[in-house]
This record gives sequence, structure tokens and C-alpha cells, in this order.
Amino acid sequence: MYRKVDPKAGILFAATPKIQWFGNFSQSFEPPSFGELTNMRGGGVLNLAAQKASTLEFGTRGQSGRLQWDLAYYFSWVGNELLSLNDGQGNPLGTINANKTRHQGVEIGWNSDVWEGKDAGKIVLRGVFNWSHFYFRRDRVFGNNYLPGLPPYFMRTELMYEHPRGWYVGPNLEWSFQHYPVDMANTLYSPAYALLGIKGGYKATKGASFFVEGRNLTDETYASATGVVASAFGRDSAQFLPGDGRSVY
Repeated sequence: MYRKVDPKAGILFAATPKIQWFGNFSQSFEPPSFGELTNMRGGGVLNLAAQKASTLEFGTRGQSGRLQWDLAYYFSWVGNELLSLNDGQGNPLGTINANKTRHQGVEIGWNSDVWEGKDAGKIVLRGVFNWSHFYFRRDRVFGNNYLPGLPPYFMRTELMYEHPRGWYVGPNLEWSFQHYPVDMANTLYSPAYALLGIKGGYKATKGASFFVEGRNLTDETYASATGVVASAFGRDSAQFLPGDGRSVY
């Protein structure tokens, strides 16, 4: 039986009625699940340690004029991180413990009325942006390599015209700025991509609402997610999950 106390502490400062600053520190404890303990390669049970982490976070949220925002930075010291692996054909091999890893990143969300007419509605820009830097820390095999399977820069945003009667229409963008590794040895990468779409519809205060959305209008070929391997030795392998082509919902 696991017995663990995970302390958490935080502070919140209201600079004005509409602007807040915050900071917190927390610890976490995650024992391996039954599925993670199962040895996919030959039966039996894997000898896995529980994952532990200490996380520091601070940021701000609020509103100034037409702009609303939510901004946070975090840094996690992780021990015995539970990492799942696949073979070169995408078949699961089981879970391992990494010795020491570090997770840090920035999360930004925004919502701004960039234009507003008296009776003609408004144009709203909204979106989210993530910077993620996850890496091994002085690992005996992988050094300070990036942890695989996660894009370092990722953004979703839309520019929407909204009419007072409930109609709306506008373009949207999903953008993975930079390639990222598929393997822990950092020899095989999933390429960057950008997807353009457009969405329109009607949002009722009562009754039925509807929308029509066109996604990936340029029919971009891209990987929406990947598997994770220890080392691909720089060779292509079946680790890429293809994203949808041009489509309408």
C-alpha cells in the first residue's frame, strides 16, 4: 500500500478588480497502473517505480480594455517518469521509468474584440499558444535529449465575425511551429504543419444552434500524433498517425 502526502501551496494577488497574479507549488505522486505494469514483450509484471514530481507555477490572468488573457509559466522536476514505448511497427512494448526528466513550458490564452460596431456586431480574435520543453536530465543513455511525442510550439487561433442576431463566421488556424522527435535518441522527427479552416454558424439564445466547419482546406499531409520509440536509428518507421485531409463538419 502506498502512503504519500503531497503538499500544495499557492498565493493570489489581486492587482486590480480585473487583474490577478498567482503562484503555486505542488508535489504529485503517480503509481504505475495495472496496464503499465504488464510486460507486453513476454508476460509477467514489470518492476516499475512510482512517478514523482515537484512543480512550480506562476502567471497572471485578467482583462484590460478589450483584451482578456490567461498566462502561466511552469517548471516540473520529475523523477521516475513513466514512459510508454512502441516497436518499429507501432506495436506497444510496455512502460519504462526514466531516471530524471524536466518539464517546463508557457501557456497563453487570449480573447480580444479587435473591432466593434454599434449595431453591426464585432470581430473577435481568440486563441491559445503552448511552449513545451520536456527533456531528460543527464540520462545515462539519452543525455539531455528532448522527450519525444510532443510539439514544442503549438497554437490554435481564430478570427471570428459575430453578428448581434447570433450569426458568426471566420477563419481559424492550427499551427505546429517546429518538428519534434519521435524517439528518445532524437534521430527521427515529425514535421511541422499548419492547417487552415473556416467556420460559420448560428448561436441561438434559445432553441437550436448549428455550425458548418471546413478543416484543413489546403489538404495538408501531416501527422496528428506519433508513437514513441527508444531509437529509430534515423530510419522511417510506422510511428506517425495521419491527420484528416480536407473535410467538412
